[in-house]
Amino acid sequence: MTTLLIGHRGTGKSAFLQSLKVYARANSLSAVFYDLDKEIESRGGRTIAQLFADGETVFRVAEKKTFAALMAEEGSHKIIALGAGFEGPMPKEARVLWLRRESDGSGRSFLGRPRLNPSLTPHAEYMHRYHIREHRFRAWAHEQLVLPEGYAGGLEDFVLKSHAIFLPFDFTLLPAHFRGGDAFIEKRKTWGTRRWELRDDVLTAVQMSRANELLPAEKILSSVRTAPGRIAQGPSDWALELGPPPAPAQILSLHERDGTLANSFKKFGSLRAEIYKLAVNIDSFEELELGHDWWLRDPQKRAFLPRSKDGRWRWYRSLFGARMPVHFYREDEGSAADQPLYWQMRLQPELNHHFAAVLGSPVGHSRSPVEHLDFFKERGMPFVAIPVNEDEFAVAFSFLRKLGLTHAAVTAPLKKAAFQICGSLTPEAQELNAVNTLRVSHETIQGHNTDVLALKEIAAEFAATPGEVWLWGGGGVRSSVRAAFPNLKEFSARTGLPRAGSENFGQAKVLIWAAGRARDFRFPGEEAGAGLVLDLNYADDSPGLEWAVMRNLPYQSGLKMFKLQAGFQRTFWLNEKT
Repeated sequence: MTTLLIGHRGTGKSAFLQSLKVYARANSLSAVFYDLDKEIESRGGRTIAQLFADGETVFRVAEKKTFAALMAEEGSHKIIALGAGFEGPMPKEARVLWLRRESDGSGRSFLGRPRLNPSLTPHAEYMHRYHIREHRFRAWAHEQLVLPEGYAGGLEDFVLKSHAIFLPFDFTLLPAHFRGGDAFIEKRKTWGTRRWELRDDVLTAVQMSRANELLPAEKILSSVRTAPGRIAQGPSDWALELGPPPAPAQILSLHERDGTLANSFKKFGSLRAEIYKLAVNIDSFEELELGHDWWLRDPQKRAFLPRSKDGRWRWYRSLFGARMPVHFYREDEGSAADQPLYWQMRLQPELNHHFAAVLGSPVGHSRSPVEHLDFFKERGMPFVAIPVNEDEFAVAFSFLRKLGLTHAAVTAPLKKAAFQICGSLTPEAQELNAVNTLRVSHETIQGHNTDVLALKEIAAEFAATPGEVWLWGGGGVRSSVRAAFPNLKEFSARTGLPRAGSENFGQAKVLIWAAGRARDFRFPGEEAGAGLVLDLNYADDSPGLEWAVMRNLPYQSGLKMFKLQAGFQRTFWLNEKT
């Protein structure tokens, strides 16, 4: 058996391969592991950079030759991590696993890797090939596994089975799951899946027939979405958009709103079913609360599965879905963006009474859920990422507190708003009028700022080095940076001009980058010099990283600051009496 790991540059294929190797050794599993790029170098005697220096075609020839040699080698189970640009073809006997991260589509820049299109900026270089590769990966993959940002292990048994996986929830079969025959279903038949949903608007008649042959009849949920007048034998889900069902259905579902939520609730009327499933688009936290309260009035017979265009309610479904009589998860794109991902259902503990979260906009690429995973798992609490806009913070926080939020990390642009709701504040939060850490109880809300503590530790490293420190951008962290670097020169990232009081500047020994790609920005000019780029952003699409790559400057990722401030957050959360 051969498993091939594919995915975009920077997704983490090599790291995942190493994690699999450690897991196999610890569990006495037989497998052979190859990183194709490393094999190219060791077997050919030349580095990847040297091969690319002679042209990408030279590298691709070496890549195909080495891959063919690996496929010809013996091994009961070979696992090979392929480079993002591997062009195939894929061997028919191999199983292909597409490793993904949700940040894949945002673009990435890379330090110390060969440039593929030097005429483009590093970020544009990635995006130039992204869509072609995305299409190729989707055509090749038998399975997909979305890894969380900052993945640190725990999903190795998805590839190497050492013990049973148990996911007693519902799963929607999609056409892609039939690529490669029956293997996808056969692998998951022992996972304890509650129901396998077969949708008549998604699957072909042939695919539905095959699923019925492979799966126990009592595990199959036939979802009728397009065929009025017909209802399947056995468990069924009838879409009310078709009108009342012609025969009793186990589940009655509503997917399209009838104006207001109140009117949507009435669509179920006096129709009889075992379960009533409300899976409509939800536009606000106020509506989310209405739907949540509707579910709580009969939690054994009702399921509230809010939907959105961008998956912003995934956190809600990951917290409360396991308590509902219908709850879908997904491994890939799934049938709805708000379905929780496989990693969330496997790694996060189930909600008991309380939970923790990172709040902000955007937070989809936050590493906080993984960074704080073990800390809160020890306390039996899940940690989720919740997108909250500045204009909805007060309403959202009130509802989250009602749901059981007790600890929160707060990101831009909510730090000022978080400061306003606190009943008590640490000196750091009072000094900056900004909060990035919350501890919530019935009595009060306590606020802290750990950004400044982390920045002061970092600033101490440069205190003895002569030269100026520049801040490029800033937004919600300007006050924290000023507190850590008193003699700061500040510049607008949008205009490239110095802010008031910073007009007389020299060259920077350290340029602190604090502008995200989502906002308008300019790169600094030559007057900035060639000092260290200290990025406050740890994302792979950071313009600060891109500028360092283009200028070949020393670079320090914002990951260091993130780790430091996260450690201070856990200290604050531990000291409940401070």
